[in-house]
Amino acid sequence: MKKDMIEAIRPTCVLVVRACGKTFYASLENNPSARAFIEKLSPACIIVCASDLDGAGKAGALPWDLPQCDGVTAAPGDVMLVDGDRIGVFHGESPRRFTRLAKIGSASEQVLSAALGDCASLSFHLEWSE
Repeated sequence: MKKDMIEAIRPTCVLVVRACGKTFYASLENNPSARAFIEKLSPACIIVCASDLDGAGKAGALPWDLPQCDGVTAAPGDVMLVDGDRIGVFHGESPRRFTRLAKIGSASEQVLSAALGDCASLSFHLEWSE
């Protein structure tokens, strides 16, 4: 088989984020942190207890630590690794630097803010496709 044919059938994954009854789909980053996250999350779903993060999002403790990469400031739709052991979903901007794991591309800041506003938990799982 040719290499490009093999590439064409390679499964890809998307991160599914659920917050207060809303479902969001996020494209995963290509960095060591995101790859480690995919490896650990792959067999299951995790639910984290969420608390406010800089007034710009919600974050909760991961069941494991992940390696941190170069930090970037957070923008709406970012799913970020916070301090190596928490995961955050942002509806606004934050001047702090985090490691981006994924990006929700299909939701506005207003939709994300409404979904995350009173949310007490966030769930994450992967969906695979070919």
